[in-house]
Amino acid sequence: MQSPRLFSQEVQEKCFTIDTGTTISEQVAKLLEGLGRGCRELIESSYMNTLRELIELQLHGLEDLARDLEALANPQRIRIIALLARSRKPLPLCLLAAMLSIDRRSLFHHLRILRERGIVEEHKDGKFVFLRLNEDSLERVIRKLMNLLSGDEVQRP
Repeated sequence: MQSPRLFSQEVQEKCFTIDTGTTISEQVAKLLEGLGRGCRELIESSYMNTLRELIELQLHGLEDLARDLEALANPQRIRIIALLARSRKPLPLCLLAAMLSIDRRSLFHHLRILRERGIVEEHKDGKFVFLRLNEDSLERVIRKLMNLLSGDEVQRP
């Protein structure tokens, strides 16, 4: 059994499709157009600031934060981060692989994702590859998440 729909398909599309080429005021007006009179009056009287904040969040910063959190949302990647965080110096890739007991292909996959988000950095010294945690990048992700949860402005990428 499907749950009842609170809004028409058109209104749902308006709610979840934020046009980055328009102002916040234009986005609010566009959203309010599709609502019924009672709902529109309720929003206009009590929820305009909240609505503006939600649209602002969708316009700025959430996509980047979501990609960062997606990169962290894996037990193996959390293990990699934990091992690198506890190391006082960069770890050789061969040691990290041995400690994690995973195949090289999986390890390279996880490291690629973490490198793309700037969370892990690597450098080569001779024939060895060394990895280290980019603490500034990880702190940035945590700070953005805390700002989102506390109602502060989410930093733009």
